[in-house]
Parts: sequence; C-alpha cells; structure tokens
Amino acid sequence: MINQSYFEILDQPEIFEFDQDALKKSYYKASRAFHPDFFTMASPEEQLHASQMSELINEAYRTLSDQMLRTGYILRRQGLLVEGDKTELDQSFLMEMMDINEAIFAAQEEGNAGSWLEVNQQIAEFEDSLTKSGQSAMNTFDGASGFDNTVLLEVKEYYLKRRYLDRMKSIISGQHDL
Repeated sequence: MINQSYFEILDQPEIFEFDQDALKKSYYKASRAFHPDFFTMASPEEQLHASQMSELINEAYRTLSDQMLRTGYILRRQGLLVEGDKTELDQSFLMEMMDINEAIFAAQEEGNAGSWLEVNQQIAEFEDSLTKSGQSAMNTFDGASGFDNTVLLEVKEYYLKRRYLDRMKSIISGQHDL
C-alpha cells in the first residue's frame, strides 16, 4: 500500500492551520490524477492502484479539512496520541467540567430558559478560553522550524480537553439546544 502521509498525498505542509482553498485545489488535482474512471482501460493492477489512491485521497482530504481530525492525525503521527492511552486530564479542568455538569443538572431541574442560558454562557466562555490556548499552541508549533514536543504536548492537552467538552456538548444537545 501507499506509504505517504496525508500531507504528502495532498501536497500540504504538516502544520495545524493552513489555507483551506489550497487544500481543496490539491485535493481536486490529486482526485483527477487517480480517478478510477480514467483507468478503465488500464491493467487490473493499475486499476487497483488508482482505486486505492482515490480512497486514500478522499480520506486524506476528509481528515485534513477538519481541524480536530487534523490535530489528532498530527498527534498520532508524532507518537503523542496512541489508541488506548489513558492520559489523565488535569484536576482544574475536571473541576470546571464538574461545575458545568452541576449547572446542567440544575438547569434540568429548574427547566426554564434562563437556567439554560446561564449554562450555555458558561460553556461558551470555557470553550472560548480553551480554544484560545489551543490555538496559541498550534500557532507556536506552526511557526517553529522543527517539531517541539513541549508545544505538541500543549496541543495534545487542548485536543483531549476539546474532545471531552465536545462529547459533553453532544450529550446535552439532545436534552436542550445549546
């Protein structure tokens, strides 16, 4: 199979933030080059290769065009995010999540729009703060001349916290609109 990173496949730098238009252009260029319709008269081996490349190009684009998927992909490539890894989140974050959970429970009990407005505001403020810190670490990484594990560990912490918060938001979105 193909032994290239998604960044190489779509001719993009391995950074957290890049030009989405350039990514889309690279995707279309790569898609045209390996579209299976152009290989109907080719050998079975060439058809298989084109089909595999087409699937890989689509997966690369899906991953790189989504900020959270791209972040997880970079962290996995750098060996900092491993399936089954039980990285613990810091206590201050978990306490903040407990406060938000308590506010959600109170809003459910009260059942009025004002309570949910307060919960939404609390989540939005926390999310904004979390995003700023994560963005800062990603910008530092992107501007560096080489890989910096200290910065990548900050990005990993942001990524894990963000996933936790996103899971919490999806659970409560079924109970009340955020």
